[in-house]
Amino acid sequence: MEVWKNMQNSLRKTIKKVAAIGTGVAMLGMTLTGALAADLSNYPSGLGLKNDVSTVLVVGASAGDAVSDNAAATDIAAGLPAGIKTSGGTVVTGESKEDIPIGIGIANQSGIGFDKVLEDDDIAILQDKKINFKSSDYDIREVVLLGPGSPSIETSLTSSDDDYKTDVVMETGARNTIKYIYVFDDSINIGNATTSNPLTLKFLGKTLKIVSTDSDTKFTAYVGAEYFLSSGESVVVSGKKITLKNVGSTGSVVLDVDGVTETISSGNTETVNGIEITNDEAFYTSAGVDQTAASLVIGKDASDTFSDGDYYPGGDETCDNNDPKDVDCWLWTAAGLRTTGTTTIQESNVTSQVAGTYVGVKNDFVINDDTDNPQKAGDCLDLPNNYVSICMDSLTVDDDDYLDLEISYQSSADFSQAGGGFASQTAEPAIYIKTNSDDTLELVDGDYALMDNISGNVKAKEVYLSINSTSTKDIVAVDVFYKNKDDNKIKYVGAANATLSTGAPRFFRIKYKDSKDTNIEFDFGSVAAGSGNLSNLTNTTPINITMDVIGDSTTELDTGQDDLVISFGRRASGEFISLGATASTEEAQELIWNGTNIGTKDEDHRTKYGIIIKNPKGSSSSDKVLFKVPSDQVQANIVIKGAAVTGTETTTTGAAIMTDSQVTDLTAQNVIAVGGPCANSVTATLMAADKTWPACATGFSAGNAIIELKSNGAKWAVIAAGYSADDTRRAGVVLKNADTKLGSSVAGKSSVTVSGTTLEVSGISVA
Repeated sequence: MEVWKNMQNSLRKTIKKVAAIGTGVAMLGMTLTGALAADLSNYPSGLGLKNDVSTVLVVGASAGDAVSDNAAATDIAAGLPAGIKTSGGTVVTGESKEDIPIGIGIANQSGIGFDKVLEDDDIAILQDKKINFKSSDYDIREVVLLGPGSPSIETSLTSSDDDYKTDVVMETGARNTIKYIYVFDDSINIGNATTSNPLTLKFLGKTLKIVSTDSDTKFTAYVGAEYFLSSGESVVVSGKKITLKNVGSTGSVVLDVDGVTETISSGNTETVNGIEITNDEAFYTSAGVDQTAASLVIGKDASDTFSDGDYYPGGDETCDNNDPKDVDCWLWTAAGLRTTGTTTIQESNVTSQVAGTYVGVKNDFVINDDTDNPQKAGDCLDLPNNYVSICMDSLTVDDDDYLDLEISYQSSADFSQAGGGFASQTAEPAIYIKTNSDDTLELVDGDYALMDNISGNVKAKEVYLSINSTSTKDIVAVDVFYKNKDDNKIKYVGAANATLSTGAPRFFRIKYKDSKDTNIEFDFGSVAAGSGNLSNLTNTTPINITMDVIGDSTTELDTGQDDLVISFGRRASGEFISLGATASTEEAQELIWNGTNIGTKDEDHRTKYGIIIKNPKGSSSSDKVLFKVPSDQVQANIVIKGAAVTGTETTTTGAAIMTDSQVTDLTAQNVIAVGGPCANSVTATLMAADKTWPACATGFSAGNAIIELKSNGAKWAVIAAGYSADDTRRAGVVLKNADTKLGSSVAGKSSVTVSGTTLEVSGISVA
């Protein structure tokens, strides 16, 4: 029966908290009456009433004929225009975003990244509300905890795996570092749960109905998607069509699962044609099969007993707790189930972030090499049921936003165009630096100690470095030249001196798009490979050219953590002779990243700043190193978001139907109160009427009902109430057919009387 389907489906699937924001029901009478800005001729669309979460229908918990009032509520809901829809697309609920530098964990390190505890203000799908258990309300929250070893952003240089090459990936370095916890903020004893009084939770987006506990860490529950079906209706789960055929007077149900028929007794679980189904609740009436319905929990593990550390049925079905490569394995975590208490989140405790009474899941996998298929740009790490996803959405620098940089040994550079003392230098050994874009190498006025031949900074795309003849054991002087783009001639800038007293000066810096003045600079660095002291130098000691790399802030990338050192050999005369100690030979120490020799690596690699090093081994045989330099420090755009709801058909999130005892703040939504003041305390509040018999029946007469519109703060409240249950049903039929039974005929009216002796639309009159 559509009555039961809509009532229960709305009640079970779409009840959110009617937000308890401080307004008690007892105070509502002072705000719900007053001058009306609209009338019943505007019902429903003109009042903003929709069949979605913006509207709630309220029935009396103690109504004498609750079935009839619920039927009236369902009729009313059926007449409301559709609200929130999905149709073959994806609706994503809530997300939080952070840019995370390479080599850093995503969770709040030195003020960077996400908080270690994520709640509903970070991810909107996470709950923060009240639940009801054994007639008491409890404040609960859902949180996601990110501990040490939780996802971090890595490359082949920052990770232990060379096979990443230039990829930026998201690794999960340890087990038990990503947790989803259902938090109880009010003291609760879950051990009081029984099959007749279960603790029902929306857990990871699905119904978790705990029916018993064996210990503080072991419980029995229904786990799976909950479906409310009227007899004759079907749902497809795991590719199989499940049809409710009938409901018996004892609460048993008859189901057909892709041609296999089975009867399941009330409260029992059976596996039918490979699908586990729990008969949670059945609704029987002698009025006929089409009037019956059932609430079913359907899934591959719909009912089971679980202990802390058991596999959670929502990840990889072949979850192997002993296999760290099993990258979709989630385990239950639970404690304090039979102990009266609350949940404590211990953010600063790196080994035990949660204590007290709680239920949750935790990761039991490690993702730390290429065979684990770590997340890359566009990929997500999903918690069970895809309820929350940690996604590497993109990188902050586009693939085509890189500068090509080549640094090579050149045996015969011609500096004669520079004039002066260089007129005869037509074939000088030199280090040659070039890019593929004008004005990207900046030579800074004042950097050159021996002489400074420029006035103001100069920008170029080609620079030369050559040993100056004044170099001695204690002084290394390097002449710096650039090619002028206006006349295509080589110009002399000055000499950069490294001495015991002055240290290692800068040659030039990179200026490319969003790169800052201090992001990438070139200088002597430690001057010589294996030498930290200039007095140890000889003419043949190799000279190191250092690419000093630092982020926009030291917390994003600190000094010295991403430096690249390029070593050049010298002959007895002191002049450069090769990249590395030997020309045309690959040598590990000729290219050093962060203290690690990488000159013989035969793959492309990426640094923390995001600089791509092109196949060092392949290029060093030609005495050169090749880089691609990003326009800014590369970071990963990480998005942590709620579950995506993908529809194959158009579906509507219906208006919630709840009882008057569940309502805490009427002004949070549009309200339709069904049933009179005797049956529904919300109706009594809206009408400012007595709730006790017989005073509560004042103004009502047999065969009649009222429909009344009242202002409800910034929203609207509608009352549909009759003297008897059938009278209320007739008011519901009128609202279901408002286009023909109300409309212009009630223009200017905020209250009408409904009368009749039948539930047929044609037999009901509106005065």
